[in-house]
Amino acid sequence: MIGLTISDEQQDLVSTVARAAAAEFPRTELVQACVAGSIAPLDEKKWRTLAELGLFGLGIPEAAGGVGLGLADEVLAVVELGRVPARGPWVGTMLAARLAAQAGETELAAAFMSGEARAGLINGDYVVDAGPGDYALRVTAEGGELVRVTAAKEVPGSDEATLVSRVEETEPVLLVADSRLQVRFRVLLGAYLIGVAEAATDMSAEYAKVRHQFGKPIGSFQAVKHRCAEMVVRAYSARTELYVGALLLTQDGDQAGLLEGTAAYLLALQAAQRNAEDNVQNHGGIGVTAEHDAGVLVKRALTYRNLGGSEIDLVPILLTAPRTPFE
Repeated sequence: MIGLTISDEQQDLVSTVARAAAAEFPRTELVQACVAGSIAPLDEKKWRTLAELGLFGLGIPEAAGGVGLGLADEVLAVVELGRVPARGPWVGTMLAARLAAQAGETELAAAFMSGEARAGLINGDYVVDAGPGDYALRVTAEGGELVRVTAAKEVPGSDEATLVSRVEETEPVLLVADSRLQVRFRVLLGAYLIGVAEAATDMSAEYAKVRHQFGKPIGSFQAVKHRCAEMVVRAYSARTELYVGALLLTQDGDQAGLLEGTAAYLLALQAAQRNAEDNVQNHGGIGVTAEHDAGVLVKRALTYRNLGGSEIDLVPILLTAPRTPFE
Protein backbone atom coordinates (compact mmCIF):
# COMPACT_ATOMS: atom_id res chain seq x y z
CA MET A 1 0.00 0.00 0.00
CA ILE A 2 1.44 3.36 -0.99
CA GLY A 3 1.60 5.98 1.77
CA LEU A 4 0.69 9.62 1.05
CA THR A 5 1.05 11.03 4.56
CA ILE A 6 3.52 13.90 4.85
CA SER A 7 6.15 13.30 7.53
CA ASP A 8 7.23 15.85 10.14
CA GLU A 9 10.49 16.35 8.25
CA GLN A 10 8.62 17.01 5.03
CA GLN A 11 6.34 19.46 6.78
CA ASP A 12 9.43 21.31 8.03
CA LEU A 13 10.68 21.44 4.44
CA VAL A 14 7.36 22.86 3.25
CA SER A 15 7.32 25.52 5.96
CA THR A 16 10.91 26.56 5.31
CA VAL A 17 10.50 26.89 1.55
CA ALA A 18 7.16 28.69 1.94
CA ARG A 19 8.63 31.31 4.28
CA ALA A 20 11.73 31.90 2.17
CA ALA A 21 9.85 32.08 -1.14
CA ALA A 22 7.27 34.53 0.21
CA ALA A 23 9.98 36.73 1.72
CA GLU A 24 12.30 36.78 -1.29
CA PHE A 25 9.74 36.75 -4.12
CA PRO A 26 6.71 38.78 -2.96
CA ARG A 27 3.74 38.82 -5.33
CA THR A 28 3.77 42.62 -5.25
CA GLU A 29 6.85 42.53 -7.51
CA LEU A 30 4.93 40.54 -10.10
CA VAL A 31 2.00 42.96 -9.97
CA GLN A 32 4.41 45.85 -10.48
CA ALA A 33 5.89 44.03 -13.48
CA CYS A 34 2.44 43.58 -15.01
CA VAL A 35 1.72 47.29 -14.58
CA ALA A 36 5.12 48.39 -15.91
CA GLY A 37 5.19 45.82 -18.71
CA SER A 38 8.61 44.47 -17.68
CA ILE A 39 10.62 43.38 -14.66
CA ALA A 40 14.21 43.76 -13.49
CA PRO A 41 16.62 40.82 -13.94
CA LEU A 42 16.40 38.07 -11.34
CA ASP A 43 18.10 39.08 -8.10
CA GLU A 44 21.14 36.85 -7.56
CA LYS A 45 21.05 37.25 -3.79
CA LYS A 46 17.40 36.19 -3.57
CA TRP A 47 18.02 33.23 -5.86
CA ARG A 48 20.95 32.00 -3.78
CA THR A 49 18.95 32.37 -0.58
CA LEU A 50 16.63 29.62 -1.84
CA ALA A 51 19.57 27.62 -3.20
CA GLU A 52 21.23 27.66 0.23
CA LEU A 53 18.24 25.74 1.58
CA GLY A 54 19.37 22.83 -0.60
CA LEU A 55 16.44 23.28 -2.96
CA PHE A 56 18.30 22.27 -6.14
CA GLY A 57 19.94 19.23 -4.59
CA LEU A 58 16.91 17.73 -2.85
CA GLY A 59 16.59 14.76 -5.20
CA ILE A 60 20.30 14.26 -5.86
CA PRO A 61 22.16 11.49 -3.96
CA GLU A 62 24.44 12.56 -1.12
CA ALA A 63 27.34 10.85 -2.89
CA ALA A 64 26.92 13.38 -5.70
CA GLY A 65 26.79 16.33 -3.31
CA GLY A 66 23.00 16.50 -2.99
CA VAL A 67 20.60 16.23 -0.06
CA GLY A 68 19.62 12.66 -0.89
CA LEU A 69 15.84 12.94 -0.65
CA GLY A 70 13.32 11.96 -3.32
CA LEU A 71 11.04 13.31 -6.02
CA ALA A 72 8.17 13.58 -3.54
CA ASP A 73 10.23 16.05 -1.49
CA GLU A 74 11.03 18.06 -4.61
CA VAL A 75 7.32 18.16 -5.40
CA LEU A 76 6.47 19.53 -1.96
CA ALA A 77 9.05 22.30 -2.35
CA VAL A 78 7.99 23.28 -5.87
CA VAL A 79 4.31 23.47 -4.85
CA GLU A 80 5.28 26.20 -2.38
CA LEU A 81 7.17 28.09 -5.09
CA GLY A 82 4.06 27.98 -7.24
CA ARG A 83 1.90 29.30 -4.43
CA VAL A 84 3.85 32.59 -4.34
CA PRO A 85 4.26 32.30 -7.42
CA ALA A 86 8.04 32.72 -7.38
CA ARG A 87 9.65 33.79 -10.64
CA GLY A 88 12.69 32.00 -12.02
CA PRO A 89 13.81 28.74 -13.66
CA TRP A 90 13.18 26.49 -10.67
CA VAL A 91 12.27 23.29 -12.50
CA GLY A 92 14.94 23.70 -15.18
CA THR A 93 17.68 24.22 -12.60
CA MET A 94 16.55 21.23 -10.51
CA LEU A 95 16.66 18.97 -13.54
CA ALA A 96 19.92 20.45 -14.85
CA ALA A 97 21.62 19.68 -11.52
CA ARG A 98 20.32 16.13 -11.75
CA LEU A 99 21.53 15.66 -15.32
CA ALA A 100 24.97 17.05 -14.52
CA ALA A 101 25.25 14.68 -11.55
CA GLN A 102 24.17 11.72 -13.71
CA ALA A 103 26.78 12.65 -16.31
CA GLY A 104 29.52 12.80 -13.67
CA GLU A 105 29.98 16.55 -14.15
CA THR A 106 30.40 17.23 -10.45
CA GLU A 107 31.56 20.85 -10.77
CA LEU A 108 28.65 21.76 -13.02
CA ALA A 109 26.19 19.96 -10.74
CA ALA A 110 27.61 21.85 -7.77
CA ALA A 111 27.20 25.15 -9.64
CA PHE A 112 23.51 24.46 -10.19
CA MET A 113 22.95 23.27 -6.62
CA SER A 114 24.65 26.33 -5.14
CA GLY A 115 22.62 28.72 -7.30
CA GLU A 116 25.72 29.92 -9.15
CA ALA A 117 24.24 28.58 -12.42
CA ARG A 118 20.64 28.45 -13.61
CA ALA A 119 18.92 26.63 -16.46
CA GLY A 120 15.85 27.76 -18.35
CA LEU A 121 13.57 25.48 -20.36
CA ILE A 122 13.52 25.14 -24.13
CA ASN A 123 10.13 24.60 -25.73
CA GLY A 124 10.32 24.33 -29.52
CA ASP A 125 12.09 27.43 -30.85
CA TYR A 126 11.70 29.33 -27.61
CA VAL A 127 13.43 29.36 -24.25
CA VAL A 128 11.80 30.42 -20.99
CA ASP A 129 13.73 32.07 -18.14
CA ALA A 130 17.02 32.16 -20.04
CA GLY A 131 18.85 34.44 -22.45
CA PRO A 132 22.26 34.68 -24.15
CA GLY A 133 24.97 33.17 -21.95
CA ASP A 134 22.53 31.17 -19.82
CA TYR A 135 22.09 27.41 -19.63
CA ALA A 136 18.89 25.88 -20.95
CA LEU A 137 17.43 22.40 -20.85
CA ARG A 138 15.57 20.57 -23.60
CA VAL A 139 13.61 17.55 -22.35
CA THR A 140 12.49 14.82 -24.76
CA ALA A 141 11.15 11.28 -24.50
CA GLU A 142 14.76 10.02 -24.79
CA GLY A 143 16.27 12.18 -22.06
CA GLY A 144 17.68 15.65 -21.53
CA GLU A 145 20.01 17.93 -23.43
CA LEU A 146 21.71 20.77 -21.60
CA VAL A 147 22.94 23.63 -23.77
CA ARG A 148 24.27 27.12 -23.36
CA VAL A 149 22.29 29.76 -25.22
CA THR A 150 24.73 31.76 -27.34
CA ALA A 151 22.23 33.84 -29.31
CA ALA A 152 18.57 34.57 -28.61
CA LYS A 153 16.11 37.39 -29.18
CA GLU A 154 13.69 38.38 -26.44
CA VAL A 155 10.03 38.26 -27.44
CA PRO A 156 6.94 39.59 -25.67
CA GLY A 157 4.95 37.05 -23.69
CA SER A 158 1.71 36.95 -21.75
CA ASP A 159 3.58 37.10 -18.44
CA GLU A 160 5.68 40.24 -18.06
CA ALA A 161 7.60 38.69 -15.16
CA THR A 162 8.92 35.79 -17.26
CA LEU A 163 11.72 36.13 -19.80
CA VAL A 164 10.85 34.45 -23.11
CA SER A 165 13.33 34.42 -26.00
CA ARG A 166 13.49 32.94 -29.47
CA VAL A 167 16.55 30.71 -29.64
CA GLU A 168 18.89 31.50 -32.52
CA GLU A 169 22.03 29.58 -31.55
CA THR A 170 23.07 27.16 -28.80
CA GLU A 171 26.24 25.39 -27.71
CA PRO A 172 25.93 21.77 -26.51
CA VAL A 173 27.03 21.08 -22.93
CA LEU A 174 25.89 17.54 -22.16
CA LEU A 175 23.37 14.93 -23.25
CA VAL A 176 21.92 12.31 -20.93
CA ALA A 177 19.72 9.40 -22.03
CA ASP A 178 16.99 8.92 -19.44
CA SER A 179 13.60 7.64 -20.53
CA ARG A 180 12.04 8.67 -17.21
CA LEU A 181 13.24 12.26 -17.23
CA GLN A 182 10.31 13.60 -19.23
CA VAL A 183 7.65 12.38 -16.82
CA ARG A 184 9.76 13.63 -13.90
CA PHE A 185 9.87 16.99 -15.66
CA ARG A 186 6.09 17.00 -16.03
CA VAL A 187 5.58 16.05 -12.39
CA LEU A 188 7.69 19.03 -11.27
CA LEU A 189 5.88 21.37 -13.65
CA GLY A 190 2.63 19.99 -12.28
CA ALA A 191 3.79 20.76 -8.75
CA TYR A 192 4.32 24.41 -9.62
CA LEU A 193 0.91 24.56 -11.30
CA ILE A 194 -0.77 23.04 -8.26
CA GLY A 195 0.79 25.81 -6.19
CA VAL A 196 -0.80 28.34 -8.55
CA ALA A 197 -4.16 26.55 -8.30
CA GLU A 198 -4.04 26.52 -4.50
CA ALA A 199 -3.00 30.16 -4.33
CA ALA A 200 -6.03 31.08 -6.45
CA THR A 201 -8.26 29.00 -4.17
CA ASP A 202 -6.96 30.67 -1.02
CA MET A 203 -7.31 34.12 -2.56
CA SER A 204 -10.94 33.46 -3.50
CA ALA A 205 -11.82 31.99 -0.10
CA GLU A 206 -10.41 35.00 1.74
CA TYR A 207 -12.10 37.49 -0.55
CA ALA A 208 -15.45 35.69 -0.20
CA LYS A 209 -15.28 36.32 3.56
CA VAL A 210 -14.62 40.06 3.43
CA ARG A 211 -16.49 41.22 0.31
CA HIS A 212 -20.10 42.04 1.15
CA GLN A 213 -23.06 42.42 -1.16
CA PHE A 214 -26.67 43.00 -0.10
CA GLY A 215 -25.40 43.09 3.47
CA LYS A 216 -23.89 39.59 3.36
CA PRO A 217 -20.43 38.09 2.60
CA ILE A 218 -20.43 36.93 -1.01
CA GLY A 219 -19.22 33.55 0.23
CA SER A 220 -22.73 32.92 1.53
CA PHE A 221 -24.13 33.06 -2.00
CA GLN A 222 -24.53 29.75 -3.75
CA ALA A 223 -22.74 30.73 -6.99
CA VAL A 224 -19.56 31.84 -5.21
CA LYS A 225 -19.72 29.05 -2.63
CA HIS A 226 -19.97 26.35 -5.30
CA ARG A 227 -17.15 27.85 -7.38
CA CYS A 228 -14.83 27.89 -4.37
CA ALA A 229 -15.74 24.29 -3.54
CA GLU A 230 -14.93 23.21 -7.09
CA MET A 231 -11.58 25.01 -6.88
CA VAL A 232 -10.71 23.06 -3.73
CA VAL A 233 -11.63 19.73 -5.33
CA ARG A 234 -9.58 20.43 -8.48
CA ALA A 235 -6.47 21.38 -6.55
CA TYR A 236 -6.79 18.54 -4.02
CA SER A 237 -7.32 15.81 -6.61
CA ALA A 238 -4.41 17.06 -8.71
CA ARG A 239 -2.11 17.22 -5.70
CA THR A 240 -3.04 13.68 -4.62
CA GLU A 241 -2.44 12.27 -8.10
CA LEU A 242 0.89 14.09 -8.20
CA TYR A 243 2.01 12.46 -4.95
CA VAL A 244 1.11 9.06 -6.39
CA GLY A 245 2.99 9.75 -9.63
CA ALA A 246 6.06 11.01 -7.78
CA LEU A 247 6.22 7.93 -5.55
CA LEU A 248 5.61 5.44 -8.38
CA LEU A 249 8.39 6.99 -10.45
CA THR A 250 10.87 5.65 -7.89
CA GLN A 251 9.90 2.05 -8.67
CA ASP A 252 11.76 -0.15 -11.13
CA GLY A 253 10.82 -0.21 -14.80
CA ASP A 254 11.06 2.31 -17.63
CA GLN A 255 7.31 2.95 -17.58
CA ALA A 256 6.77 2.97 -13.82
CA GLY A 257 4.74 6.03 -12.93
CA LEU A 258 4.40 7.13 -16.57
CA LEU A 259 0.60 6.99 -16.62
CA GLU A 260 0.15 8.43 -13.14
CA GLY A 261 2.72 11.20 -13.59
CA THR A 262 1.25 12.26 -16.93
CA ALA A 263 -2.30 12.21 -15.54
CA ALA A 264 -1.17 14.32 -12.59
CA TYR A 265 0.39 16.89 -14.89
CA LEU A 266 -2.82 17.17 -16.91
CA LEU A 267 -4.91 17.53 -13.76
CA ALA A 268 -2.54 20.23 -12.53
CA LEU A 269 -2.80 22.07 -15.85
CA GLN A 270 -6.58 22.10 -15.65
CA ALA A 271 -6.62 23.05 -11.97
CA ALA A 272 -4.24 25.99 -12.43
CA GLN A 273 -5.99 27.43 -15.44
CA ARG A 274 -9.58 26.97 -14.26
CA ASN A 275 -8.88 28.03 -10.67
CA ALA A 276 -7.07 31.16 -11.85
CA GLU A 277 -10.01 32.01 -14.11
CA ASP A 278 -12.58 31.30 -11.37
CA ASN A 279 -10.57 33.47 -8.99
CA VAL A 280 -10.98 36.38 -11.39
CA GLN A 281 -14.71 35.68 -11.55
CA ASN A 282 -14.99 35.53 -7.76
CA HIS A 283 -13.32 38.93 -7.58
CA GLY A 284 -15.99 40.40 -9.83
CA GLY A 285 -13.75 40.45 -12.91
CA ILE A 286 -11.20 42.82 -11.36
CA GLY A 287 -8.48 40.24 -11.90
CA VAL A 288 -8.34 41.06 -15.60
CA THR A 289 -6.56 44.29 -14.67
CA ALA A 290 -2.77 44.41 -14.37
CA GLU A 291 -2.97 45.96 -10.90
CA HIS A 292 -4.53 42.93 -9.21
CA ASP A 293 -2.92 39.75 -7.86
CA ALA A 294 -5.54 37.57 -9.54
CA GLY A 295 -4.23 38.56 -12.96
CA VAL A 296 -0.72 37.47 -11.99
CA LEU A 297 -1.92 33.91 -11.37
CA VAL A 298 -3.73 33.77 -14.71
CA LYS A 299 -0.56 34.80 -16.54
CA ARG A 300 1.65 32.37 -14.65
CA ALA A 301 -0.74 29.50 -15.40
CA LEU A 302 -0.67 30.39 -19.11
CA THR A 303 3.14 30.46 -19.15
CA TYR A 304 3.64 27.11 -17.45
CA ARG A 305 0.84 25.22 -19.17
CA ASN A 306 2.71 25.09 -22.49
CA LEU A 307 6.07 23.86 -21.21
CA GLY A 308 5.29 20.18 -20.70
CA GLY A 309 3.20 19.46 -23.76
CA SER A 310 -0.44 20.07 -24.60
CA GLU A 311 -3.37 17.92 -23.57
CA ILE A 312 -3.70 16.58 -27.12
CA ASP A 313 -0.02 15.53 -27.20
CA LEU A 314 -0.39 13.57 -23.97
CA VAL A 315 -3.60 11.69 -24.72
CA PRO A 316 -1.72 8.75 -26.41
CA ILE A 317 0.24 8.20 -23.19
CA LEU A 318 -2.94 8.02 -21.15
CA LEU A 319 -4.38 5.50 -23.60
CA THR A 320 -1.37 3.19 -23.84
CA ALA A 321 0.77 3.49 -20.69
CA PRO A 322 0.33 0.67 -18.18
CA ARG A 323 -0.86 1.39 -14.66
CA THR A 324 1.92 0.92 -12.12
CA PRO A 325 0.94 -1.42 -9.26
CA PHE A 326 1.36 -0.02 -5.74
CA GLU A 327 4.12 -1.67 -3.78
